[in-house]
Amino acid sequence: MRLSIAFVAALALAACGGETASTPNELLLEGQSLAAKGDHTAALANFQEAISAMGDDTASPLFAKLQVAKVTSHAHEDADTAVLDFLNAAEAHPDQIGKNELASAVTKLSEGGAFTAAFQIVKVAEARFEGDADIVALMARVDEDIKNNASADDLKALEGLGYVSK
Repeated sequence: MRLSIAFVAALALAACGGETASTPNELLLEGQSLAAKGDHTAALANFQEAISAMGDDTASPLFAKLQVAKVTSHAHEDADTAVLDFLNAAEAHPDQIGKNELASAVTKLSEGGAFTAAFQIVKVAEARFEGDADIVALMARVDEDIKNNASADDLKALEGLGYVSK
């Protein structure tokens, strides 16, 4: 009996699980799980795939969640690019990436020790939401995290960005 190539390919796909592509929400959840395990490279790939799968659906709240998750994992790989990508997305989509999303990214980055990334984003948030009490408090928390946890190299890099300890 001769098996067709298509039939063999179908069997091979079924043997591999034959799974269909994950939804953006599934990719977010999987990426968050990977990030929690410290696998930021794989997490970042999931977040980027989810954003791509969303296409033009940037009005979805999921888009903003993915951007915050992406910058948090990306900062472990390349903080400068992570911040630039996130701030570009925030500028292009100010209604989706607002004060809460900026604050969430800053908090996660600061808690994760990515102080230069957190500082750069909080400075943009300060300019965008000038005088906002929540952003002022956020800057104070970042400043406290920096004072208590930043290394000498972190402080040098932060000073180069205009950071002055309060």
